[in-house]
Amino acid sequence: MLIAAGDLENHGGNLVANQHFENWGKPGDTVMTKNFTVPRTGSYEIQAEFANGAGPVNTGITCAVKKLELRKMGSAEVLATGYLIMPQSGDWQRWDLSSPIVAQLSADARYRISICEDDAARNMSCLKNNERYTAWPGGGETNYNYVNIAALHLTRVADDSFHFH
Repeated sequence: MLIAAGDLENHGGNLVANQHFENWGKPGDTVMTKNFTVPRTGSYEIQAEFANGAGPVNTGITCAVKKLELRKMGSAEVLATGYLIMPQSGDWQRWDLSSPIVAQLSADARYRISICEDDAARNMSCLKNNERYTAWPGGGETNYNYVNIAALHLTRVADDSFHFH
């Protein structure tokens, strides 16, 4: 299942051609789904489709880290949470998938996902010893945790009824 950028709500950054959010990732920026359902009950991996051109794959301090939370509609209870890791790719037009967050979802429920930055969503640009870094973005006194987001991917990986014997 794919939830495209044009179907997401955002605070911060800007939606480009209804295809992705760019200049997104400042503290306080959020991306949220509208309510959604899944076609089948089971275990799902949730990943962000992202681009991070803030440096090459082999160096840099700006691997983006953002917190994902999944809730049932109408509930404040967090059903699944974790941190999306989105490494540098050297190109803002190269789209990759983040690390996954696994959630148990039911076909008869409505859900909402939010992605933001909290006090633990940090990369190496936050470290004082990297303030003098000048090769790519991220040096200086202000951290750099920006990423472009194009979509959320929900991939069903197992049924709740599947058990090993």
